[in-house]
Formats: sequence, C-alpha cells, structure tokens
Amino acid sequence: MNPYMVELITPHPVRTARWFRDVLRLEVTLDDEKTGFVLLERDGWRLALQEGCPASAGVNLVIQVANLQEARERLAALDVITSEIATVPAERYRKSVCNSPDGWLVTFFQWD
Repeated sequence: MNPYMVELITPHPVRTARWFRDVLRLEVTLDDEKTGFVLLERDGWRLALQEGCPASAGVNLVIQVANLQEARERLAALDVITSEIATVPAERYRKSVCNSPDGWLVTFFQWD
C-alpha cells in the first residue's frame, strides 16, 4: 500500500493552488474547474485541493529543504512572512514556519 496524495479542502482552490505553486514550487497537473479540484505534484508526491468548506483546521505540512536560509529569502521575495529560524537541538534540525492563505501551518526544516 502506498499513499497516493494528501487532499486539502479549501474554499479557494485556484488561489490556494497558486500559493503552493509559487511557495513550494509544485506543478499543477490537473485543474478541473467544473468540480473545483486541483492536483499539484513534485518529485513523486501529490497535493490535491478540493473546493469546499474545511471541516477541520488541524493540518500541518512539513517540507524538508536543503538550505533553510535560502528558502526563507525566496519566501520573503514572494511576500510570505515566516518565523525566525528556530533550532531544535535534541532532534538536530532547524525550522521556520509560515501559514498558507487558508491558515494551514507550513513548516520548512533543514537537518543540521
């Protein structure tokens, strides 16, 4: 069994798809305006956006990056506000957090 995709419910799939395309560099591979479904992909993982009213806000996306500072600078150029870099010494990584337009927590991290 292999997970196929993560699906997020959003009232604004087109706006949200643009954000994930720009911020996470995902490619839109399917955009079905009739059903309000957008599929984005990158490096073997899929993120689906389905138009609707989210039942729960308990979604956190965690993205590994090679260079956390460069990622923060790229996000800043897109007017995405990120937290200061926090170090988690016990687990040997650093992270910075932002929110998607729909309020989902997105954590970018780099192993130390």
